[in-house]
Amino acid sequence: MSDQPNFDDTDDLSEDDFAALRDAPADIVVGNHLYHLLQLATIHLAADDPDLDAASLIIDAAAAVLASVGDRLGEPAVLLRHAVTEIQAAYVRAANAN
Repeated sequence: MSDQPNFDDTDDLSEDDFAALRDAPADIVVGNHLYHLLQLATIHLAADDPDLDAASLIIDAAAAVLASVGDRLGEPAVLLRHAVTEIQAAYVRAANAN
């Protein structure tokens, strides 16, 4: 079994799944993904032995996407910006503790 995702394998998705993805508002999907990325960064920082490299990559990616498209996300952009600021501060605290 490979650790790499197989993006070509769509056999498990039904036509209804494809329709739901197609019809989902893009701003909601992007906002949800950013939220989940920030949760993942939090998990890496909260570990007994924080994975600072992984957290940094995730935080930087989320911040870059938010900087690029934030205004098009509507109201959630404000909350996401605040969340990025908070997780960046948590990263600094974790990095200084090591």
